[in-house]
Amino acid sequence: MPNWCFNVVEIAGNKSDLKEIARRVSDANSFLEGLYPLLNDDGSSMDYDYDHWINVYGTKWTDELTNDPFVSNNRMQVCFQTAWSPPLDGLIAISQLWANCVFGIAYTEPGMCFAGFEIVYNGIVDVEHSVDYPDFGDWENDPDGCSDRQVQFEESIYDTLTGEMNEYRTVVKVTKL
Repeated sequence: MPNWCFNVVEIAGNKSDLKEIARRVSDANSFLEGLYPLLNDDGSSMDYDYDHWINVYGTKWTDELTNDPFVSNNRMQVCFQTAWSPPLDGLIAISQLWANCVFGIAYTEPGMCFAGFEIVYNGIVDVEHSVDYPDFGDWENDPDGCSDRQVQFEESIYDTLTGEMNEYRTVVKVTKL
């Protein structure tokens, strides 16, 4: 059984792109497979290949949604789990397909004691920040206090991503007709 990495993806973009992204994620019941499915040359779904999935997605399995995508105005949020690590390579690839959107991901992996966030657009990592989990105290004698401190730490990672994403305006390509 893997350690689960918890991921929150925030996307800034125009409402029509966000609705299409949300539809694809919901239909596939997967962020990664909904937006960047791994296909054979004939267009059929690729059989699982450990090395290929790690090279493309940055994680060894696809994701498991923990909530439905939520779209509000020009923002979208979706939460999911991945095995062992966040799908940073997959997010970079996805961002190249949706060049008019800015993607942010916050991740926490309490089993391996790391967390962080990245902001990506059009295949470019613009912001990246990672941290180790701090010592939350004596779990044996203060489990509730330690748990509360862990939750506060993890929420601070997600809140920091949201604050950073607020600094971005949607990148919109203008096309002349």
